[in-house]
Amino acid sequence: MSTFIRCEWLVDHAASMPARIAEVARVLSSTSLVTSVGPRWLLKAWSRKDALKKEVILRELEKHPEHLERVRLKTGTEYLELDAWNGRASKEGATLAVTLQAAPSPTDLDKFVLSVQTGFLRSSVPSWDDVLAATRGFARELGGYALVSSHELLDEAKKRGFPRTSTDFVYGAYAIFWGVDRSGQNPHYRWLAQTERSAPFETIACTSWDEVQAFPEERLHALAEEMARLDGDSVGGAMGA
Repeated sequence: MSTFIRCEWLVDHAASMPARIAEVARVLSSTSLVTSVGPRWLLKAWSRKDALKKEVILRELEKHPEHLERVRLKTGTEYLELDAWNGRASKEGATLAVTLQAAPSPTDLDKFVLSVQTGFLRSSVPSWDDVLAATRGFARELGGYALVSSHELLDEAKKRGFPRTSTDFVYGAYAIFWGVDRSGQNPHYRWLAQTERSAPFETIACTSWDEVQAFPEERLHALAEEMARLDGDSVGGAMGA
């Protein structure tokens, strides 16, 4: 099973693409959790041999925009995507996917997902506090919304009848964080104003690795209900890795 950390943020429309690449590269390369599970990051390829020829130095990503593939959808939307792997065997595997919208809009957010085999994450980052601190830091530094969850939790949440969207998507997270939205338009923030809350704001259901394994159902269910208040069209795609 994998644990994943996801962050989504809406950029200032005046920000240039090189500046946006530089910002996310700085945040990721300066976070010890990322460097612990991925001392090396490689562009995904058909074989490990080919991948080893394509190392990505995160802190230098701005100098190598060619590492970001341009993807165009049938709708005309374009985005730049980095799809990287830590080059390790499956039990110590980790992937990093970064998506930067070519033309930012109020609904299309920049995002990244760090997905790590749970056992490897626990051996690399033994303190759950460090996992939470990293996730909180992503939300605050990028001015967005971040969560830490796992495939195992999503499976359990579905079995135990946690809230779901009209498309049958189950909500589940160990913790969620909102930094200060620099854009003032991020749809993930609407519910804060509706409940008279303001960013930065956070909700943490599990405070230790032991609690993650024990699955404190009442707290996790309450967090899922909180997440379900978000607009379904703005969060439905944000929960999975």
